[in-house]
Amino acid sequence: MSDSQDHRLSIPVRGLEVSRDFFFEWGLPLLEAEYPDLSRRIAAGRISGSDVLGGDDVISQDHHWGPHFDLFLSEADHAAFGLHLADAVNSAAPNPWKGHRLIGDPPTGVNVHAIPAWIESWTGVAKPSRQARHWTRANESQLYFLRHGAVFVDRSGELSSWRLALHEYPEALLRRRISEEIFRVWHHGEYNFVRRMARRCDPVAIAVCLGEFLTGVMRLVLLLERDFTP
Repeated sequence: MSDSQDHRLSIPVRGLEVSRDFFFEWGLPLLEAEYPDLSRRIAAGRISGSDVLGGDDVISQDHHWGPHFDLFLSEADHAAFGLHLADAVNSAAPNPWKGHRLIGDPPTGVNVHAIPAWIESWTGVAKPSRQARHWTRANESQLYFLRHGAVFVDRSGELSSWRLALHEYPEALLRRRISEEIFRVWHHGEYNFVRRMARRCDPVAIAVCLGEFLTGVMRLVLLLERDFTP
């Protein structure tokens, strides 16, 4: 990529920085003023979106890019305050914020979740357990975002406890995933590409095989680091 192309794709501010400022400069002061007791128990952050991982540029400003954050409440607090809180903070949210428009129609800057229900719906794991039987519906990509997403504050510690419990696969599942990706590397590398597609000189099939092979290699590297793969 040339310097001029790189300059065109660079952006002066990252989406996560916008979200962080939106929370600390507007959201947190509002919560502390209007919900002082609740604000002492909240967690807040950005978990999903490619910009959370630094993957945003002038072309990629979707996936909730902009002024946005999530509030995470205990199950009891969500039952007592969740719906009202979501309506109140979104009604009060400045739009635009520092030149950036809120996302959605109607515009939404804040989502409010009950931690246990959100964890289960997001990751597929219903309990903070190391037992493999509780991970049968695990969504690996979402677990990656849970692990690497940004938590701005966690005043009760509940969200952080879940993140710690779901930080990596239980050993048996990790070994199974490593085995799956080793098979992918062999199957699309040696077996399909070397023995078949390279000899047939089929450019489309070669591209497909190499894509699967590289996917397996990249996933394998992450798994060997005891991480998830997005």
